[in-house]
Amino acid sequence: MAFSTLIHPQRGRLFGSSSSWLPFGSGLLVASLACLFVCCCMITSTEGFLPGIPENYYNMGDPVKIKTRKLSSTHDLAFDFYSVPYCKPKEIKNSVENLGEYLMGDRIHNSVYSVEFMKDITCKRLTSIECKESDGPSCVNTECPTKLTPDDIKNLKEKIDEDYLAQLVVDQLPFANLQGYTACGNPPPSVEEIKSQKKLTKYSRPDGFPVGCKEKISSVDGADKYNYYLNNHLTFVLYYHTRKNGRKVIVGAEVYPTSVEHTADSCKDGKGLPSGNDIDRLVIDDKLTKVEYSYSVIWKEGLIAWGSRFDAYINTEDNPDDYRIHWFSIINSLLIVFFLTGMVGMIMLRILRKDITLYNERDEEDPGDETGWKLVHGDVFRTPKNSTLLALAAGAGIQVLGCLIVALFFSLIGFISPESRGSLPTAIMVLFAFMGIVNGYVTLRLYKMFQGKAWKTVSLLAAFAFPAIPLSLFTFINFLVWVSVHSTSALPFLSLLEIFGLWLAISVPLVVIGGFFGFRAKEIEVPVKTLQIPRQIPVQPIYMHPVIAVLMGGVLPFGSVFIQSYFILSSIWLHQYYYLFGFLFVVFLILIATSAEISVVFVYFQLCNEDYRWWWRSFLCSGSSALYLFIYSAFYYFTSLEIDTFMMALFYFGYSSILCYFFFVLTGAVGFFTSLWFVKTIYGSIKVD
Repeated sequence: MAFSTLIHPQRGRLFGSSSSWLPFGSGLLVASLACLFVCCCMITSTEGFLPGIPENYYNMGDPVKIKTRKLSSTHDLAFDFYSVPYCKPKEIKNSVENLGEYLMGDRIHNSVYSVEFMKDITCKRLTSIECKESDGPSCVNTECPTKLTPDDIKNLKEKIDEDYLAQLVVDQLPFANLQGYTACGNPPPSVEEIKSQKKLTKYSRPDGFPVGCKEKISSVDGADKYNYYLNNHLTFVLYYHTRKNGRKVIVGAEVYPTSVEHTADSCKDGKGLPSGNDIDRLVIDDKLTKVEYSYSVIWKEGLIAWGSRFDAYINTEDNPDDYRIHWFSIINSLLIVFFLTGMVGMIMLRILRKDITLYNERDEEDPGDETGWKLVHGDVFRTPKNSTLLALAAGAGIQVLGCLIVALFFSLIGFISPESRGSLPTAIMVLFAFMGIVNGYVTLRLYKMFQGKAWKTVSLLAAFAFPAIPLSLFTFINFLVWVSVHSTSALPFLSLLEIFGLWLAISVPLVVIGGFFGFRAKEIEVPVKTLQIPRQIPVQPIYMHPVIAVLMGGVLPFGSVFIQSYFILSSIWLHQYYYLFGFLFVVFLILIATSAEISVVFVYFQLCNEDYRWWWRSFLCSGSSALYLFIYSAFYYFTSLEIDTFMMALFYFGYSSILCYFFFVLTGAVGFFTSLWFVKTIYGSIKVD
């Protein structure tokens, strides 16, 4: 078979026009933009989601609501704040939360702390209170525990052993510990010390205060004995800022926990706690039958504006190594991209252009020896095995890709901020549902290219098959966690119904609609015809063995993100704030470029070895990076976490599997579609007689 001189105007160049390599046309773009507009309207209707979250203004004496969030630990699952014997309101009221907050284990309730704006409280003991109308709006009907059961004692000790933190919030700000402050045995700083502090510093624990602490007292036969102390007094330090218009807003919240054994004279007649080491701490033992809680409030004018009030939680001035590591990650990833881009450039601009020129200009009567990728032109677009499954996987990957691009863009421009807790996972779920139309369109266009006819069946498969896998695993894990330990890490039943509602009421219809238009669209054209008889594939070199090639292909895409993966895993499992969305967006683009280029390189080498079965290989070469991500997740589990319960381990590896699943279809789809463009381009640049 000879190659003659090119005549087709769009085949006369290696890269042709944009329409020669855009396989899905403008219909997909219009449908995507329409869904994106509806999705944006739906997301931004959530309170506090947009930049410029409405400020809450206060006047002196206004009630300030302190709310509870949860008990959290890096060693175990989250629990409700009132799962330990704290004082609680007689009527516990649940605050409205978004889906992302529920996913993070948050359960926002009212608390027993009665606070008024700019009014200090030296020391106030919590007792059972029945509020009267004359007590004012800040009064809270309170029930304080008068007796502790043996189960309560055991529960408190377990929470202290597992380093549980009790989380409180005020005006959407979490109460935090100051860096370097040790709660165990240290009295709270004096009012003078707090007033003299000029600015907020970086918080070492932005996610709450310790339930208590323990101190080793002896060791007998290798068994250590400890004294356990309960933090039953909290000193709240609240910062406010006065705007130019005279209005005041809350800009900072700190908490100093203390263990104190109250006496009859404690917190009476305006007295505060004893200073220095004069405090007798409250020991948790079998003799303890009653706990008295107390709190203090100190108001201070802060020197920061309302818009900068989260800087204390995410400030890196005290640890510039964080930025250096992120920059190292970017440079490392860019080097990988430059390396791959150089390889692809060499292939495209030197080898391929030279090959095409030689084969197009030589005499048709003297075909010469034809070798390499040109010999398989009659088989390169042969429908692969399990083509429907490939179309489904590629469509699901494009759905994930579109969802993440929009979510990262929103984060980059400030639509999603740390202050709007839970907004990022909420946005991702909503965006994923609306991107179903893209999934359906892409899947059915590929399916049609593979000569498929049952578009209705495939549309339903696209809507149910791939989403059902992670959702089934997610539901199973949530069920086990809820039944076994009643943790707030498990999603409530109604919230689980919301997720199923997003899937069944929004995603599924959009996938079917997208599939309808995708199947009706013009079939994706290929530049060469497929021969009826498949060409025999020669023996392949060992390095082109499918398993070896696939495993090699995933190394570099994972290498471009593994440093950033550490910070993302830490933000999830160590309860740290992740805010460097600029870095993350750049790394995401690098991941896309790396996945695309590595698949092109391996497909080219495969075609040069006269193996035309590139379809699945292009998907798996880049998609195998998910395997390395899972291995790294396991490495992180054993080296950075101290998890010692089965349910927490199941929770971690279950969620890691879901994350890697989406990472697999994302990177696989990017590699596949880039390879499809590459193969169409090079074979569209030659003309077969």
